[in-house]
Amino acid sequence: MCLGLYDAFFADQDEFERLYVKYENDDSIRKQRVKAVELFSLMMQERASTGRIYIQNVDHCNTHSPFDPVVAPVRQSNLCLEIALPTKPLHDVNDENGEIALCTLSAFNLGAIKTLDELEELAILAVRALDALLDYQDYPIPAAKRGAMGRRTLGIGVINFAYWLAKNGKRYSDGSANNLTHKTFEAIQYYLLKASNELAKEQGACPWFNETTYAKGILPIDTYKKDLDAIVNEPLH
Repeated sequence: MCLGLYDAFFADQDEFERLYVKYENDDSIRKQRVKAVELFSLMMQERASTGRIYIQNVDHCNTHSPFDPVVAPVRQSNLCLEIALPTKPLHDVNDENGEIALCTLSAFNLGAIKTLDELEELAILAVRALDALLDYQDYPIPAAKRGAMGRRTLGIGVINFAYWLAKNGKRYSDGSANNLTHKTFEAIQYYLLKASNELAKEQGACPWFNETTYAKGILPIDTYKKDLDAIVNEPLH
């Protein structure tokens, strides 16, 4: 058996590679070699014929996550892959030790704003409204409430992004939108983190704050994929 390989895949990529190579070279372990291109081709055929397989690079989720992958790894997502939250298995529907990741969402309508400065007040409204909703809504399954109350995670995205690009004279297809996209989502993240920080000053940190990278002083800007710097030259604001 490949002991530790599964857990290392989510928690520590260096350890995963070490174990993978070790087990790969162990002749006592039964294995079948499959070419990567063949495996990917099979997956894409299934995707094309069923429309039901979406790709999640869960290893990157955990190296660029607000959660400490050693104690709270991201293992899966929903169909559309917009949820990147920790989960734990349930042994039955009333299992209070399990954890279900809930999608508590809202979105900024970029088509309705003129400048990014408007996002600051909107971020405050969105964060406080969704956080209040966590306490207001019903939780029919204990594992769902456990995760929501422990982590108090919020998902705030955007709508009308194409309109935002168009009214700023930018396009998806030619790279002209790269810098504007960088600047826009930097502002969104900054104002949301600021609003969350102010809320925590008033009400205290969430109970499982110690399981986040924020507790270690690590922010997404510290872990983003540096390859992006090759296609974006927008300075940080």
